[in-house]
Amino acid sequence: CQGQPTLLCLLCMAMCLTGIPAGPVRKAQKNNQAAPIDDMNVLMYGVLQFSETLHHVYESTDAKFARIERSLRRHEERLERLGQEAGQAAEKDREMRQVLGQIQVRKRTRPALTKVYCERKPAN
Repeated sequence: CQGQPTLLCLLCMAMCLTGIPAGPVRKAQKNNQAAPIDDMNVLMYGVLQFSETLHHVYESTDAKFARIERSLRRHEERLERLGQEAGQAAEKDREMRQVLGQIQVRKRTRPALTKVYCERKPAN
């Protein structure tokens, strides 16, 4: 029961302090009174091992969740950056299309202007 006391640990401690046997109650004879104490020790050892294993599982699960959370946060940040870059690329695309449209308008009007200019120019 490392760290925080659990209900199971408190129950086991209460059983040890009050002397309640963990197994079925036997009528103790004077020659085999040590058996219930040995049984209690074995059971307590098993409970302690189970409690320690459960604590390690909890810690490792908590660590896994922390790693998953960090990884998810990094992925969300990358996704946000990609979204911003996509927005910037869309803006650049819009600007380029606008400039291309202006160039095409100039290209269409230039031959007409050249023709008008040539017609106005007096011949020498």
